[in-house]
Amino acid sequence: MRLMKIGALLLLSILIFSVLSSFLIESTKADEYGWGVFLPNNVIAGYDSENEVYYSTVICSQICYMLHYYYSTYHYSWYYETACGSQQDPIHPGDYSTALNNLQTNNDKVTFFSKGHCVPWGYAYWHRELLCTLASFNPDNGEEAKDSYDIWPYTGGFKNRFSLIWHCATADKYPQGPPYQDPYGLKYGMPFCFTHNMGMDYYGSSGSYVYLGWISTSPQFDDLIPYQNPGTVWWFHFAYYFFYYLIYEQYNSVIGALNELSYWIWGVSFEESPYYGHLIVWGNANMGLSY
Repeated sequence: MRLMKIGALLLLSILIFSVLSSFLIESTKADEYGWGVFLPNNVIAGYDSENEVYYSTVICSQICYMLHYYYSTYHYSWYYETACGSQQDPIHPGDYSTALNNLQTNNDKVTFFSKGHCVPWGYAYWHRELLCTLASFNPDNGEEAKDSYDIWPYTGGFKNRFSLIWHCATADKYPQGPPYQDPYGLKYGMPFCFTHNMGMDYYGSSGSYVYLGWISTSPQFDDLIPYQNPGTVWWFHFAYYFFYYLIYEQYNSVIGALNELSYWIWGVSFEESPYYGHLIVWGNANMGLSY
């Protein structure tokens, strides 16, 4: 099975060059786009598979290449941030803050992808925090990017327009009612803290923001996708081809990409699939990467 997966990854690596070779048109928009891809690689013993870091690193690298060539070809890409954590070169909470701040400062619009783990914290466990490379809870060492401290203050330019946060429970705690904060005055929930937008609809069809996240557990890239017959598609395929469909089919939308994936894997539309309501789209599902 590992040989099958490695072969699949090699095919993806070959495919990426055929995709990039098709980007030969001039930029037609004046807006400056920024993008970020973060992979903390926090390894949880007994939960992460032996090969999860490997597959995550390969796929996130491919996503980086695709976004870089897409935005530098079809638009003006001024500033981008990439980070892949390791024990020797860890991602800290401040790295998220710095990257988001730099992206907001140097661009008109921002696309952001992050893959890893997330846990609740704070008042009544309303809050969420992204585990950084060295995060540990025995004892807690503070190596978690918290929604209210490390995300919210650095996204105030309202420029994070396209976000996919592939961590557990990053789509919940949204929407909220006034005053849009906990009793201690802290903003909470990743959808709100990344976008500063409380008006995004559930699988909406209009607006200028789209945010994707998981309502509970986010799948491991090294896991076979359930409910398919025969079972030949892993979650790393899903993540890769989501961006592939958005980029190679230039005018595709979020819901269009999800539908193509769903027909390939389960033979039905995404709304009819087992993961509708689990992988949540807040905001405009008709948006693509040229928003």
